[in-house]
Amino acid sequence: MTRMYVLHGLMGTAATHFAPQLSALADDFTFIPIDLPGHGMTTEPATEDYLSQATRAIRERMAQEGPGWILGLSLGATLAMQLALDPPDELEGICITGFSPFIPKAMEPLMRKQREFFLDLEQQAPEIADQFEQLHGPAWKTTARAVLDLMTFRFPALTETMLQSITLPVVILNGTNETYEVDATAFVAEHVPNVIVLPVEGAGHTANLDQPERFNALLLQAHQSMLTT
Repeated sequence: MTRMYVLHGLMGTAATHFAPQLSALADDFTFIPIDLPGHGMTTEPATEDYLSQATRAIRERMAQEGPGWILGLSLGATLAMQLALDPPDELEGICITGFSPFIPKAMEPLMRKQREFFLDLEQQAPEIADQFEQLHGPAWKTTARAVLDLMTFRFPALTETMLQSITLPVVILNGTNETYEVDATAFVAEHVPNVIVLPVEGAGHTANLDQPERFNALLLQAHQSMLTT
């Protein structure tokens, strides 16, 4: 079976952010869930240079486990695309959802507000803060700051030239409800040489959770394309 490394989004885990896939598609893929630094079961705390830290951790895990694809959501999709620019020998291709190659200017104020909200979460939404502490441990605020600073102030934007340099197959499964992600899909499709575009109708940023059955069917469709190329 195809080995699939699973990369979650901000303040999630592979198990929580991909629960509908890990259970329903267990007979179709050999899933390797990866909890990124500072998240879930990992013992590695998040550091300020989160992009380098997280991509290094993924490379090390792939070197241990062997060849496969990456399935990434949001933060995980961003990391997957960074790896696709300079792929490890084990990386065969990537499937991404909740992805944009850059932060649109119109969204920059929203990203800053999101950062402020998360960093004041104990006051704004104490029940969510408690959930994060249970899921990630007492250092969850350090993790949130490291990731939010990356995604807000140092987002690793991808240019046309960078996308054109990607030689691996890329499957993009963005939802159709968010205009900026629809635009992102079109931008990626225009510039990545080997791309499969499978929009998830009726889904938002977390398409695999919003429309899990539809997402799973599309992922299986992509899998068939992988096997025949």
